[in-house]
Amino acid sequence: MAPAQASGDDDLRLAPVLTVLWAGGEGGDAAAIGEAAKLVQAAAHAAADRWPDVYRGPGRARLICRDDDPPPSAVVDAAKRAGLEIDAQGDASTTCDAALLGKHDFTAIPDSLAALVAEAGAPPRLAIDAGAEPGLEGAPRRRSDVAASPETIAEALLSPPRRSADRRELGEYQREDPRRPAYRFEYAALLRLIGEPSEAASAPDDSWARATTVNAAASVDRGEALDRLRREYERGDALALAYGRRWRSTLAARSFLLFAGNLVSGLLGTLFPAAWPVTLPLQFALTGLLYLDQHVARRRRWRAKWIDYRRAAEVARIARFRLLAGIAQPDAASGSWIEWRVARALRGAPTAALPERDAALFLAYLREVEIDRQIDYHRAAYRRFRRLDARLRRAATATLLATMALGAALAAIALFKFAHAPVSLFAAVLTLSAAPGLHAALNGLRNQLDVERQAARSARIGLALRRLRRALDGAPPNAALARSAARRA
Repeated sequence: MAPAQASGDDDLRLAPVLTVLWAGGEGGDAAAIGEAAKLVQAAAHAAADRWPDVYRGPGRARLICRDDDPPPSAVVDAAKRAGLEIDAQGDASTTCDAALLGKHDFTAIPDSLAALVAEAGAPPRLAIDAGAEPGLEGAPRRRSDVAASPETIAEALLSPPRRSADRRELGEYQREDPRRPAYRFEYAALLRLIGEPSEAASAPDDSWARATTVNAAASVDRGEALDRLRREYERGDALALAYGRRWRSTLAARSFLLFAGNLVSGLLGTLFPAAWPVTLPLQFALTGLLYLDQHVARRRRWRAKWIDYRRAAEVARIARFRLLAGIAQPDAASGSWIEWRVARALRGAPTAALPERDAALFLAYLREVEIDRQIDYHRAAYRRFRRLDARLRRAATATLLATMALGAALAAIALFKFAHAPVSLFAAVLTLSAAPGLHAALNGLRNQLDVERQAARSARIGLALRRLRRALDGAPPNAALARSAARRA
């Protein structure tokens, strides 16, 4: 078992929060419901002991009550006595961990939602979706049925990602230090060589401050969850920038800079044989450094971490405006540790829908901050990727022509002994043979950076956002429009 992290501002562990949705209608035995509620509360507290590297106490448990299916007052009182928090404004079952039922009737809940059944005179049972019968198309879905206990509830509902790869990547994310500098410059140097402006620091981002302002003026306070999302975003963004710089610098070094350095070293050794004691060891060192850098980048998963951490920041950004709109977070097809962590961070957020009186304020924020700024970002990204693609193509062609011209000049000097220059034909052969390699290296770098696909992606996203922006212009503000726009943004 991994040791627990120290508490404090840098403690990245999550607070275990269990949310159960009342779906038992007007029935239910209050005593049985109270016993089940006690198990839920105990499971929330047990998670910090069970997974101390992921959770930190104390745990919380909440009972979500829908407006269209309110529980009897006796059930609410029993849940309160068990220590559960009551959220009487819930309407989104997808944000809950399980449904609380008074009998074995699952028709009122989605198949994917676990159920805690508390029948009178019987111990609570935990029913979890087990899928359809294999090989039978159209067969009804089955549910496993086990005795409910704090351990089984915590294992079923609060367990960290079960895939070993996800658990490892989650642990690595929590151990990362976003303040550690990248110490890589090769990609920036290559950009300067091809005439592309280096990646300048972006303007200060006040989008989180704007979101906080909107929340302060709203009827429902979601500030605590918003703060948690901000920490997730800032951490993911800082780590993505660092690992992106490392990976792109590795590509630049491996694809071009070290290869060009090897060529120059070999050429100098050929032109000036007395320099071989220096140039030959330098070539060995550069070649070894090239493969060592490649090995380190692959072993430490720089590219994979850059993609994961950028996606973690983007998931947190999208969760920001969906939280303010009072809608559930999108289901993730991959179900990776990223979506799991953000979902767990939001379990304690209010489940109330966006009130009508807040719709105009939210839509103004959505247009100005979440849509317009993303349109500007993707427009700039599209132009940058297209420009970078063109400059890398031109640099590859120019390098090929310049190296061939140099090889031809060295061949002429060697053959005709101009000015008795100490140039051997081998130097010309070495230069001409390296020309296709340099050209292929720059083209390979362009392909690995995937700038064409990224430009197309930015163009596609920008077009969709502009269409959404036009649809919102002139539309009367209302809560239904705000929720629909937040789902599409």
